[in-house]
Amino acid sequence: MNFLGFNKLSGQKRKEMILVVLLTVGILAALGFGLIKYQFGVLAGLQDKQAAVNRRLDEMHNMVRRASLTEDELAISRQRLSKLEEDMPSRDLYFWIDVTLRRFKQSYKVDIPQVSQPAVGKMDLLPDFPYQQASYRVSGTARYQELGRFLADFENQFPYARLTNLQINPASSPGEPGLLSFSVFIVTLINPNPS
Repeated sequence: MNFLGFNKLSGQKRKEMILVVLLTVGILAALGFGLIKYQFGVLAGLQDKQAAVNRRLDEMHNMVRRASLTEDELAISRQRLSKLEEDMPSRDLYFWIDVTLRRFKQSYKVDIPQVSQPAVGKMDLLPDFPYQQASYRVSGTARYQELGRFLADFENQFPYARLTNLQINPASSPGEPGLLSFSVFIVTLINPNPS
């Protein structure tokens, strides 16, 4: 096989020619592999970007599909808030606590002879909250379990109110053992939009 006079070359020249061909093929392979690998990297990066864009697009489609559901949830939340605001104190704050406690304590053996005038101020639990708060100091007497039920049920019945600074002491009534005297602050939100 005589390839361009390859057989006519001397042994040294043949070796040099083979070396040059091998080096040329190696360099071309290295360049090709490097360039191809780089291009594959670029393609993989583009596929990742396309996948991220497709995920974002799917999220947007889902948001558009859920828009009416979100509007319905917002309407329901507004109705719940409106219902809660109806029960909140609004104008005559002392009258509200007096009527509320009188009604609520009917099913409990709790005596509440003292309710302070409300202290009105900014809501101090959450910053920039759109409601003001009224704080009442309530004092009375009750048995331990009856007082516990009363306090727990009160907080469950009125989600916009919280009880703070509870103080319990034995009552100074010798005729009734186990009677406790208590003092607690009822802090409630004030309806900003009374009807």
